[in-house]
Amino acid sequence: LAAFARVATAGATVLVEVPREVVFRATSDLSKRSYLFAVGALALALIVAVWASRRLTRPLFALEASMATVSRGGLGTRVPVDGPRELRAVGEAFNDMSRKLLTRGEELSEANAQLVQSTKLAAVGELAASIAHEVKNPMVGIVGFSQLGQESKDVAEMHEYFQLVEKDAQRANGILKNLLEFARPELEYAPADLNTVVREAVALCRHQLLSSGAEVKLELADKLPPVRANENQLKQVFLNLLMNAAQALEKSPTKQITVSTGTSGTDVLAAVEDSGPGIAPHIAANLFKPFVSTKPRGQGTGLGLSTSRGIVQAHEGDLRVVNAAGRGARFEVRLPPAHRSQQPTE
Repeated sequence: LAAFARVATAGATVLVEVPREVVFRATSDLSKRSYLFAVGALALALIVAVWASRRLTRPLFALEASMATVSRGGLGTRVPVDGPRELRAVGEAFNDMSRKLLTRGEELSEANAQLVQSTKLAAVGELAASIAHEVKNPMVGIVGFSQLGQESKDVAEMHEYFQLVEKDAQRANGILKNLLEFARPELEYAPADLNTVVREAVALCRHQLLSSGAEVKLELADKLPPVRANENQLKQVFLNLLMNAAQALEKSPTKQITVSTGTSGTDVLAAVEDSGPGIAPHIAANLFKPFVSTKPRGQGTGLGLSTSRGIVQAHEGDLRVVNAAGRGARFEVRLPPAHRSQQPTE
């Protein structure tokens, strides 16, 4: 590259030449420095952006994880309150919501337990006449054999009468013990034989079923796998289904209730079926909702089936009505076997 200038006084021209590689070397060095500076500035900006974003999103991720925990039932979960003012406000609001949800959950659990117990005591009230009759029979035997024992002068005969008195006393004691165990508000879960639960539920309301003219038929399968359950609560479910079946048979010419057990797939199954008029489809669709009842006004609260389904679902099972109107009503209780249940023993 060259440049020149004329010198008028000297009548000459000054010419200056610089090699091309020298000129462009400086430009190349400047370009390289500019590129390096740009790359460094971009890397620094990227590092700052990542750091800032993580600082901002870390509380959000913690909030998201806590919300997932709450959605799975972990009420009362708290998140750390840190970060910018807006995020702290969100964290405080979430913690307040979680605390209130825990309180509401405890209140609902307590209310549900009271509802289950109240429906159980209502069933006990309905069974009062039946229990009185069941206890009266052995008491009549006890009084009669005691009087005969007092009049007898033969020791062997007296011993026989006393054995009969003890037998009837044990029978009456068993009836009352079964009733008291049913009325207790315990919530213990343990492996249970579904056939035994069904038999004891039938025994509790046997007199009431017979007095209504209903014939009870038991079809219990052998060697059922045990279920993890609270026997008193399951007894309440079957008692409610049996009494509903008896009520449905009031105007039916054939009065038969069939209680069966067995297995269905991997579930343990128990069914209560009656020969009544059945349940209309529009009623069956809402049958398990609270305050829905097929009984005449004043003869039911509409909470029996709703409470029964809640009990069965708490046992990780299902309660359903499976038949159509005109063929009687069939209610099925499906429960997982004890080895598959996740219900803890308390």
